[in-house]
Amino acid sequence: MRIKEKILALALVGMLLLPAGVQANKYATVVNPQTGERKVVRVGDPHAFDGGFVLEVAYGYKPISEKELGFSVVSRYKTNLSTSMTSTQDTVPVASMETKDGHTLTMADLGGKVFLTIEPGGSKEEIVMCTGISGNYWTGCTRGLAFYATSTVTVNENRKSHIAGSIVIMSNVHYVYEQFVDKDTSETIEGVKTFTNYPRIATYTAPILNNEFVAKKYVDDVAVAGAPNAGTTTKGIVEIIEQDELGTGTTTGETGAELVIPNRYATTTSASGKYVVVTESDGKINQNFLDLNEDFAFGGEVSVTGTTTLATTTVSDLTIASGTIQQWPTASTSVATKGYVDTFSLFNTKSGSISKSLSPGDSGTDYATSTLGFKPSAITFYAIDSAGELFSQGAYSGTDDYNRAVYKYKDKNGNYTYGSYTSAYSVYLYDKYSSTGCTKAYLKVTNLFDSGFTYQLEYLKSNDTTHCGDGKNIYITYIAFR
Repeated sequence: MRIKEKILALALVGMLLLPAGVQANKYATVVNPQTGERKVVRVGDPHAFDGGFVLEVAYGYKPISEKELGFSVVSRYKTNLSTSMTSTQDTVPVASMETKDGHTLTMADLGGKVFLTIEPGGSKEEIVMCTGISGNYWTGCTRGLAFYATSTVTVNENRKSHIAGSIVIMSNVHYVYEQFVDKDTSETIEGVKTFTNYPRIATYTAPILNNEFVAKKYVDDVAVAGAPNAGTTTKGIVEIIEQDELGTGTTTGETGAELVIPNRYATTTSASGKYVVVTESDGKINQNFLDLNEDFAFGGEVSVTGTTTLATTTVSDLTIASGTIQQWPTASTSVATKGYVDTFSLFNTKSGSISKSLSPGDSGTDYATSTLGFKPSAITFYAIDSAGELFSQGAYSGTDDYNRAVYKYKDKNGNYTYGSYTSAYSVYLYDKYSSTGCTKAYLKVTNLFDSGFTYQLEYLKSNDTTHCGDGKNIYITYIAFR
């Protein structure tokens, strides 16, 4: 292999030689001293030095063969031991932590580890790996690394003692290249790698091992493969229902999966088509969902708290729990409340009285008319004596079945007798037994007409003054109903 000599920009301190066994698939940095341009090249690339490039090393530029390419993590870091070192100590004391341009190094500049060479090119040359910096000390150091392979375990024979002033450089030893990704060989990469674009594979191949990354196609192919259909106790695959299937009772779709209703088929407002009814924010259903022109049949009680306007409505049994009627009923079939009836009932009745004074031995029949202003449907009569005692009462409604009277009378010996009497068009009052009683009287309604009624009063007063007294006043009151 021909050696390409390159211009030296700085004095060379030593030459780094890489074993041939570790040069394959490794990379180094070369620099153009005239332009300052740097680039990374593969070790062994025959065109690595084309265009005036030379190898960049920690202490300057070096003429080197094409096989001896290297790469420095920090350019041109060179210092000396500040004190002597034993072969076993795990710190490296140096005179300076500064780079060529005056920057003080930290581990943040270097990552998790750094490789140093002590006394490069000398008989005591030693490769050291350190993991920390404390002042002017490299700390956490592993001494005596091998000059081949990739193991960072100490080789006892490679651990050396060094005197103060010995040169220390950050060189491009072969361990440096193990920290970079080789795109052609298999490697184990530590740390988190962030990609600004999705990584790709050239040709899709389905993964085999459980810990292999997968491509999008593989995920798409197996996303639902083997998954069970969803059920009430099993999570799994479902099928979106078609709108015209709503309410049909169909539970599974063509795929065999359970049908589910998407949100687009649920609404709080009425719409044309099949929809699931959802309550509004107040928890109530919008009444526009109901066809108010249809007939409704209620089997239970219906309670209405607000004002309700009804069109033609037939109610077989209506109970108003509370509230008032806003409009007074005018038709005979209009609904009225108890309050309305109580208010107007006095206008549907009229009261009056019939009186007669009798002397001992008086008898006869009186005919008279009572004007009411309306034709009565029923009349109730009450007979009261001069002391205000109710002797009897009866009622007349114009037919045989509803004319009844109850009475009591006092006989000549002062004893009371109670009884009842039924007769068409008549009501007995006081007593009807002249042989034992003192006063006999009964009232007979003879006619009902548009403005009142006519009646006849038949009477008889006993002439037994010893037991019945000198006279008797017959006093009858009545209430006529419209």
